[in-house]
Amino acid sequence: MGLAEDAALRYHRDGYLSPIPVFSPAEALAYRAKLEAIEASGLLPAGALRSKCHLLLTWVDEIVRHPNVLDAVEGIIGPNILVWGTSFFIKEPRNKSFVSCHQDLTY
Repeated sequence: MGLAEDAALRYHRDGYLSPIPVFSPAEALAYRAKLEAIEASGLLPAGALRSKCHLLLTWVDEIVRHPNVLDAVEGIIGPNILVWGTSFFIKEPRNKSFVSCHQDLTY
């Protein structure tokens, strides 16, 4: 599943590209169930889903190596792909906490 011809141009113009369909509904539900199960298990240390969780969880590694994900990324940046980090930012429905927009600092 490749991107539309103008996708890379839109990404470079806008700085993002969305939506990019890469999973079937069944695949998406299966991955969500895995995330909810690991959250409920209490097996991960605090913050483990916040940095490089593809090194801890084989199913997250499956996601970053999924052919449709790789095809989409390759369509924008080319074939030399390295996954440096993965993270989940989770805010449960009806949670009253406030999450503001932010931008990471230049490292």
